[in-house]
Amino acid sequence: MKTRILSLLILGMLIGSAAGQQEESDLDKIKGKWVFDQVKKDGMAEDLAKAKGVEIVVDNGKVTLIAGTKTLGQGTFKLEPGKNPKEIDIHLDHPEKKEGEKANGIYVLEGDTLKICFALNVPRAVGDKTPSKPAKRPTEFHGDRGQLLLVLKRQKP
Repeated sequence: MKTRILSLLILGMLIGSAAGQQEESDLDKIKGKWVFDQVKKDGMAEDLAKAKGVEIVVDNGKVTLIAGTKTLGQGTFKLEPGKNPKEIDIHLDHPEKKEGEKANGIYVLEGDTLKICFALNVPRAVGDKTPSKPAKRPTEFHGDRGQLLLVLKRQKP
């Protein structure tokens, strides 16, 4: 009887200890500075020379695009790591635009590499003031027509 009670106590302590050791969330893992490694838009590889010197700073659901000392844009994002594939929704504000951009995407984080594939928004007619609606979320990381594929590498401090 004492052995059984002792076993239950030890098992309870182990379960309690495991519950306290939560795995680091994707929101925590994604924090840091990132640079472009590959960009593919509408099925075509983009020239990375345009992105040279641009950093993406991610912290607590916020994202900032920086070139040197200039902020190119900032916004917020929401992760859905429980989905398959994992989902990301982003809202970017641009200094020269009144209305921000919204995009639906998927992501995968593997070590110091972050892949994100967004659906490109359908362009609105000239003069149309209604907010654009994000296109259908991609299901694979191809960067095909109507998609933007970003492969980012973590900047080491």
